[in-house]
Amino acid sequence: MSTQQLFEKPMRLEAAAELLGVSVKTITREKDMGKFCAFQIRGRWFTRMSDIQAYIDQQIQKAKGRQSCLGIS
Repeated sequence: MSTQQLFEKPMRLEAAAELLGVSVKTITREKDMGKFCAFQIRGRWFTRMSDIQAYIDQQIQKAKGRQSCLGIS
């Protein structure tokens, strides 16, 4: 973990969901399935911008894999 990641301001899952344009339920489901990194502080769930970027990158790679299976480049 980089020093920059250690000092990133935590973001509530509601804000992350809004940023991604999905529901909090979707983010929570992805978190529960281990696809979205989040952590708890005093009973509230948070994530970091770097975790959101990692999730986006993961989704892009997943989409690229589907496209190549369909013969789309």
